[in-house]
Amino acid sequence: MSQIILASQSPRRKELLKSVVDDFKIIPSNVSETYPDNLNSFEVSLYISDLKAYDIYKKHPNSLVIGCDTTIVFKNEVIGKPINKKDAKQTLLKFSNNMHYVVSAITIYYENKKHQINSINEVYFKSLTEDEIDRYLENDEYKDKAGSYAIQGLA
Repeated sequence: MSQIILASQSPRRKELLKSVVDDFKIIPSNVSETYPDNLNSFEVSLYISDLKAYDIYKKHPNSLVIGCDTTIVFKNEVIGKPINKKDAKQTLLKFSNNMHYVVSAITIYYENKKHQINSINEVYFKSLTEDEIDRYLENDEYKDKAGSYAIQGLA
């Protein structure tokens, strides 16, 4: 089997891949996570996961390369990672007592072929007070998380 490369530095993605396979390398992609304005909101994570995977695959064409991305879609708007705590708070206030979508994509390049999958999940937030949000934001879990939270964490 070819070398498996995870094109991500996400601890959660490393943990998930380790539950399936023991031997892999981590080589994070540093591509810009920008996308065309006319792209459908639900296809953004596919586009970005492809950018990440292909960036590493070009440098390691004899490997199996995995790129991943997660975006949040709220009222057809793509919600990315917060720029600071204030931004995170505004995002979580929007989600309070509302539904949004978590869109996760995986792109795999192997033997000059591209394989992709996109998972779309509805997430419902209960009504949150500003005090609850402020307490959550104290732990910094929101940093580097699309939508300002980690479903597998304290959120």
